[in-house]
Amino acid sequence: LEGSPEQRVRSLYRLTLARDPAPEEVEFGVKFVAGQQSAYAQAKQAAEAQAAARKAEQAKAAAKKGKPSQGKQGKQAQPSAPLPPLTPWAIYAQVLLLTNEFMFVD
Repeated sequence: LEGSPEQRVRSLYRLTLARDPAPEEVEFGVKFVAGQQSAYAQAKQAAEAQAAARKAEQAKAAAKKGKPSQGKQGKQAQPSAPLPPLTPWAIYAQVLLLTNEFMFVD
């Protein structure tokens, strides 16, 4: 999906519910995604901080044992803490897919 957040909300409504959203639904969707983006950014920052701390601990432990820290020739670096599995827009799409309007035909 491309365009402004409002255009993206409208596109998701058309794709999932086959209708245009009301103005308040657009406003809610934009606010919801903005909140999710903030949470996603915080999770990413925390994952990066955990990875840096883990790397520092490994280097400290290696130095304590008298071993040089492993560079490119050593073991592969451990992956950082996982990010949330879905992007903010994917989460919003799931929200729309879980609505009664999508699940049931009137």
